Amino acid sequence: MIARVLAILVLAGSSPAVAEDFAFFKLLKDGKASKEAVAKHCAGPDGGVRAVAAASLDLTLAEFHERVRYVDRQLTNVNANPGEWTGEIYKPLCPGLYALSVDFVTAGGEGVTDGEVTVHIHVWRKADGGDRPGALAAMAVKAEPGPRGSGHASVVLALATGDEIATHSLSADGKPRRFERIQFSAYRVQHMPDLAADFDRAAWEADQAEAAKVRFAAMPGN
Repeated sequence: MIARVLAILVLAGSSPAVAEDFAFFKLLKDGKASKEAVAKHCAGPDGGVRAVAAASLDLTLAEFHERVRYVDRQLTNVNANPGEWTGEIYKPLCPGLYALSVDFVTAGGEGVTDGEVTVHIHVWRKADGGDRPGALAAMAVKAEPGPRGSGHASVVLALATGDEIATHSLSADGKPRRFERIQFSAYRVQHMPDLAADFDRAAWEADQAEAAKVRFAAMPGN
């Protein structure tokens, strides 16, 4: 299934379907759209496949519970919508059931940990508000000793318009983590119109600005 979605993304890069996704902006009046308009857009051909696959290579993160940034590989068809993917945070416009996963391989190096490394998938729900990055939804753990190891986590979540997904990493000994490769993917497997919400571009951008501030997030109990 993931391979199929990625194939669609590659093809979409040169397809008129990507340009057509800007049709969402035609729905806006004074920067706003009703939840009914959002639901209809996301159900039709203009909504299309909603998917992101991104990776970073040779990435070192030094701070406790630091948000992961994906800079080296980006396959996405959501950027035509208003800032759904920032390279660090996925904020879906289109509601639905989403499959999310994170995979990583660690590497050694001077000053980096060779112990346990953890990457968390967090979800912040727009309707609930509260502190970002939100609740812990899944956890990938490299527990085996040694500089090189791997971790994987996947989860299926119902996401509403304006929810936020971010990944954060930490090490058991507090040392920096060096990732040979870390990859995040998200794709919608089912449209759920009841989770659509009113869209307000000013509020959306304000949420993005607040989310961008939460690069380091101590999460007691995680």
